[in-house]
Amino acid sequence: MTVPLQMGAWTMVFNGQPGLLMITKVDPQGNVAGTLSLDYYWLLASIEGFWDEVAGALTFSTYYPNPASPPRGVLQFVGYMFKDTFRLPGIQGTNVYTLTGDCQGFTGVATNIQMAADQNQFAWYAQIGEA
Repeated sequence: MTVPLQMGAWTMVFNGQPGLLMITKVDPQGNVAGTLSLDYYWLLASIEGFWDEVAGALTFSTYYPNPASPPRGVLQFVGYMFKDTFRLPGIQGTNVYTLTGDCQGFTGVATNIQMAADQNQFAWYAQIGEA
């Protein structure tokens, strides 16, 4: 059974810190667009990626500080969605969906995300409720 990617505001935890993943577009070909906000890391950036509905897989990238200027850093996310019974605080709705996966960072420190050869992969998860 396939489930479409839910558009809207996903409550997110990235590397132990709260954030917001806003999915604003999922087209019939699986192209995804939105924004990623991680206040602790001083990051507010656009995202672009792909949704594979059969696999329940979301892949997306963000370039910071923003795509209009030369990127000083890239974050590449991969996550898988499932229907969940656990709810993060504030998540409402009859059905709850969770995305969970990892993120790999490349180059620079345009935010205060500290990266190095031995510290460039980070865990994340996000939830959204559906009425």
